Order: sequence, then C-alpha cells, then structure tokens
Amino acid sequence: MPVTADTAFRWNSVSKMHTAIAAMQLVEEGALDLHEPITTYVPQIKLSGEHDASELTLHQCLAHTAALPDLWYSECTSDLDDWWTGWEPELLVEPDVVFNYSSSNTSLAGYVLEEVVGKPYVDLMAQQVLEPAGMEGATFSPEAVQGSYAIGYSNGEYFAPNLYDCPFLRPAGWLHASVVDLAYLAEQFLDDGGAILTADSVAAMADQVDTRHALRPRHGYGQFNWVHHGVPIVGHSGSGVGQTSYWMYAPDKGFAVALAANSMHFDPWQVAERAADLFLDCSSDWDEPDLATDPSSWGVYVGTYEDPVNVGTIEVTLDENLLHIRFLDGSNVQRRLYQYGLDEFFFEYDDTRDRIRFFAGEEGDIRYLVNEYYVGARQGR
Repeated sequence: MPVTADTAFRWNSVSKMHTAIAAMQLVEEGALDLHEPITTYVPQIKLSGEHDASELTLHQCLAHTAALPDLWYSECTSDLDDWWTGWEPELLVEPDVVFNYSSSNTSLAGYVLEEVVGKPYVDLMAQQVLEPAGMEGATFSPEAVQGSYAIGYSNGEYFAPNLYDCPFLRPAGWLHASVVDLAYLAEQFLDDGGAILTADSVAAMADQVDTRHALRPRHGYGQFNWVHHGVPIVGHSGSGVGQTSYWMYAPDKGFAVALAANSMHFDPWQVAERAADLFLDCSSDWDEPDLATDPSSWGVYVGTYEDPVNVGTIEVTLDENLLHIRFLDGSNVQRRLYQYGLDEFFFEYDDTRDRIRFFAGEEGDIRYLVNEYYVGARQGR
C-alpha cells in the first residue's frame, strides 16, 4: 500500500513536545507551577541514593536537567502509575547541573499531567492537545491507530504499530500521526500558539538551557532550537522501532517541515534542512560556526571522573595533542576522542560512535563528563 499524506507514522521523540504543550496549558490555567517541587503533585514518587524527589521540578524534567537516567523499552506492560510508584531511580548527578536528554524525564512529566488532570494520559492528550490542534488522526494509543499506517523496518525486522507498546513511555515517544496532523500543529506554533498555547508559552518551549550539543545548542521544553544558514529554527527529531521523523519550523519565516519514514536507515534531518534551503531565503554567504578548538587547549578536560551510578571511574588523558578516554571499571581500553563540537567529542567502539560532552561548573572550570547514560564528576578540583 503506498504512503500518502494521511498515512500514520510513529513519531517517537517528536512526542515529547506534545507532552510539554499539555504542561504549558496547565501552567497557563494556574494548575501547575514548573518550578514547584514535583512532589507537590506526585508525593508518592521516591528516589534512591543521596537525592530526594522533592529536589525535582517539572522545569527540570521538560528541559532535561533533572538527571534522571535514560530508559527506553519497545515493549512493556507498566502504566505511568505502576512505573513511578514502583521505580526508585538514582539521579546521575544533582538536578539543574547539566543538560542530559532522557526519556524518563518526559515520562515523569506525563505522570504529573495524569495526576493533576485526573485522566489517563492518552485521553487528556487527545482532549487538550491533539483535537484542539486539528490533529484528527493522531493518537498516543497504538491500538487506536486507524486507516493507513506505516509499518516500521530495521535490519530485516518489521514493526506494526499495534504490536509494540510501553504505556509508561508513551509521553516520550508514542505519538502516531500523519504528516498532515503535524502540519496542523506547526500552524499553531507559527500563529504564536493559535488555539492551543499563548505566545509566551511558545517562546518558553523554544529556549531554556544550553545543551553543549554542536548542532542543537539550545533546548526549551520538548524542542531544540538552532540557527540554520542564518535562519532560526525550532524542532525535534524522532527515531525508534523502525521509523524516523523530523518536525521543525522557522518562526520568522512562516515555514515548517513535517517528515517521517518507515526505515531506521533514513536521515530525515538532512532532508528537512535541505527543504529549508530550497524554500527559505537562506543566506548563501552564511558562515557556519567554527566548532573546532586547538588540541593544545584540551588539557582542560584531562582528569579522573567518577560516576557512582553506572560506569564507575572514567579517565581522560592528553598525549601529543590526542585526547583519550578509558573506563577503568569497564573495558579498560583506551579510546581516542574526536572533537564533534566545542566541548563535545565522540569515541568509537563495536562499529558505533558514542558522544560525550564536558560541562563547566559554577567557577567556569570543567566539572562533568556527560553521556545520556552516565555522568562523571571530575575529582580533585
């Protein structure tokens, strides 16, 4: 069956901004305060380790500074209440110290929405976000997908939407919708929030924290923002269970792209930004920012970093202008670090690349080595 503009795809992490939309609506109504302790709304959740759940806020969850460890399952049976009253995670570092993207953050935000509104997540999202935005074919329930839908594909495996569900992660990645549905959502944002948000909420969703990511330097609530050839862009990507997607809009240009594919081997980001090049008046003489630094300056990263939660001791060394990383409690193999951004590097193992970022502390010196699954605090400084 051929794909049409009405074919439903799974948008994976593009879902996160929809959860943020619902949260901002409750903020506008006075039902939520993003900076209140999250236990104000869900006193039943607990953490293990040295931190207490009262240290967490919705702002941190939506901006990915809560330091909750990342989790991703294609299948599970736990709903939001089961999961968050049973799981007692240990934070990777104290909250509000580093940006660390994690689907657990958005899952917890979705649980707060359920508890405050008093409705199941799927229902409240349909009533508060999807229907008012004109997304008539969209749903967060795989069982409710109707009409033409895409079957994901990856490495010889096929993924039908109704065969894969994990209820407690729906807020982070389970939106099923067509590109037309996502185009209607883009119209709302291009209209300063339209029927679903105020202009202030749209601005808040676009920009909150520094990410230290080379290509996506800022993050708001469920959205990244960056500059493409001189044009400010806001958006998010999605990838999982055989499907990839991209959604972005240019606030100053009245332009948006919604793109989805049922293959893990397709890069929607390049296609989306190529569309921006073709349709927008992008500056031909725009100079891309120089993301390289002199290797002789990399001594600021050298040191021993401790991650008591996941990987243990991490050693970073510099030898003849080559930066290396070694996990002393793991493989204990020295691997070269290659610069990807100003404070962002990657290393190679098993035919894959793993990215790390270095974050400064309050005094400006490098204090943390950060990956989605671990955070090492620098020792002896």
